[in-house]
Amino acid sequence: MTLIKNVFPLTPLSRLRHGHDEGAPAGVCNVRISGREDGIAELAASIASVGLLSPLVVVRHEGLSYVADGNRRLAALLRLAAAGTIAADHEVDCVERDAATAREAGLAANLTQAPMHEADQTSAFAEMAVGGLKPKDIAAKFGVAVAHVKRLLALGSVSPRILEAWRTDQLDIDDVQAFTLAPSVEVQELVFDKLSERGSIHAYKIREELGAGHSTATMLKRVGIDAFKAAGGHVIADLFGDQTAVSDPVLLKRLSDEGLSARRDQLRADGWAWAEIEDDLPPGALYLWPTIHSSRREPTEAEAARLREIEAFLEADDDDAAVEDAAIQAAITESHAIEASLSVKPGAEDRARSGCVVSWHYDGTIHVREYVQRPEDVKAAKASAAPAGEAAEPEAKGLSSALLDRLSVQMTQAVQDSLSGSPQAAIAGLLAGATCAAKWHVPFRLRLEGLGAAEASVGDNETFAVLFARYLSMPMPDLLAAVGLILARSVDLRTRTPGAGTGAGAPADSQAIQALAGALDADTLTARLHDRFDAKDFFGSAPKAVIVAAIKEACGAEAAARAGKLRKAELVELAIATVVPTGWLPREIRWPGYAGPGVETVLAEAA
Repeated sequence: MTLIKNVFPLTPLSRLRHGHDEGAPAGVCNVRISGREDGIAELAASIASVGLLSPLVVVRHEGLSYVADGNRRLAALLRLAAAGTIAADHEVDCVERDAATAREAGLAANLTQAPMHEADQTSAFAEMAVGGLKPKDIAAKFGVAVAHVKRLLALGSVSPRILEAWRTDQLDIDDVQAFTLAPSVEVQELVFDKLSERGSIHAYKIREELGAGHSTATMLKRVGIDAFKAAGGHVIADLFGDQTAVSDPVLLKRLSDEGLSARRDQLRADGWAWAEIEDDLPPGALYLWPTIHSSRREPTEAEAARLREIEAFLEADDDDAAVEDAAIQAAITESHAIEASLSVKPGAEDRARSGCVVSWHYDGTIHVREYVQRPEDVKAAKASAAPAGEAAEPEAKGLSSALLDRLSVQMTQAVQDSLSGSPQAAIAGLLAGATCAAKWHVPFRLRLEGLGAAEASVGDNETFAVLFARYLSMPMPDLLAAVGLILARSVDLRTRTPGAGTGAGAPADSQAIQALAGALDADTLTARLHDRFDAKDFFGSAPKAVIVAAIKEACGAEAAARAGKLRKAELVELAIATVVPTGWLPREIRWPGYAGPGVETVLAEAA
């Protein structure tokens, strides 16, 4: 192979020596000690491709030339000669110096050489690709892996504006790598402009905007890239990590949900009493709800006799040295086998009275928890197991935690609906919530983390400058109403942890919630709360005594006395038909402006 030649004095490669060789004259050395062998293969590939771009600086001594600057280039040339790429006496460009200035020349060459910015390097690689070179050809020229070249080409092909921001340290390499997930330069610039206006350009934000966040990676792992592509989706592989971008996040979410739904439907068809997806159940149901465990049957006479024999043998063995260890181990193994056979796993009958919870496992597979019993299943099992004539287990006097939570949700939604009509209360709540100390127990969550906040924020895609200009031009009444609408996203009146048991914790028990509700427009809150209140759910879940008390408040003592003789299902139908039309609401979600049945009791208790 003939290398490209420069116009410098030539020296045969066979007569060149490293500056750090023992025979080097005084004053000649290799000033680079650390990293002498780094990158020699890549440098050799480059020299083979484009020739020796810089001559070696040498000192002549006793017929040999010792290198003061260019020792790594000499190592690369020797590597090419050993491989047969160039001749052993290949003539090398050299510049001769005397020994007195050799050290200074070597040091100056290393100190004054400024490295290229990474943006310039990647741009140069991209230009080579534009010129027609394929990644494998470029890789061969520089002695690097094809995958490495593809990464460099991806970085060098991003928008020139992004490359310039990289050069001026507005972005770092992680940010630029994230932009390679965009399907086009135009999309890159749209995301760049959007995040620039927000004043926050970070790699994770860029990935989120491009549909390559952590949740996307998780769902793609569940669905599978092939299945997503088969459904019409497209992916952009992450050359620098594992956060692949997808063309249609909505499609990916639907496919992920369909995977769980299909497994749930299959379980329902397999004879289970019920099967549900974890997200469709109350919080904590996956692990807080009990399961049916294996039971133990009584051993047969033969099994019992054999267990007694083994026990006697093992006890007698303590005093008998002649018994071999193998016989002892065999007896123990047989005993364990008999005991294991006495365990009866749940079967078809248990399936008919229990269900399954379907969820995603962390590794992307579907996890099914079997033989799960809902709270009502447990209650029914206890009732059926009670001997005839035995008094039933006393019903809880208070509302369940789950029911209290649903009531709190309903009042939360009603307050959210009402805030836009009460701008003065909205602003007061905003200021109080922002300056109070114990923020967890107040109605407003000012980080906009209230009920439904995530869904409401999906459409937030306008910049601060645009929104600020719009709000600034609003008349004060419109601006105050807008404050109420936005602040509604922060409302959450759930003051207790679901699943914590019965007891206090309803919205009516919170002074803060009562103060807020009392300041809202009473007519609006009344109408909205009646719209939100789920009477069928409440009466279907509440204890019988609570339903009878509601009928008494709404319809009188005589109606309640008659209702007390009805079965639960009939009682629920009666309450929905007679109590709801009166405007009655549960005590747990009443507020100072409540004027329905039962308000007299509240006033009497307050007095």
